[in-house]
Amino acid sequence: VLGVFGGCVLAVVQNEIKCKILNTSINNIEAVFVHLQMDDTIFIIGCVYIPPCSPLIAYENVFSALNDLYLAYPSAKFTILGDFNSSSIH
Repeated sequence: VLGVFGGCVLAVVQNEIKCKILNTSINNIEAVFVHLQMDDTIFIIGCVYIPPCSPLIAYENVFSALNDLYLAYPSAKFTILGDFNSSSIH
């Protein structure tokens, strides 16, 4: 996107893997969550970018969306990747 500075997120999946993008209610955060199915196993892969100096509500929104996904897919295996820019992590 022109004129926008910061991170972006991307999830790339091989054509042979059954997948779909999941809708979440995260506002003002760049994130994508993908539902993958391999044999009888469901995976939820999340890619998240939280800009530096984001307010606490940004992190709360991400964790709320993760909780909603867990409730929708309790047997799935979750992997969350991202740049969280937390100033409290050294």
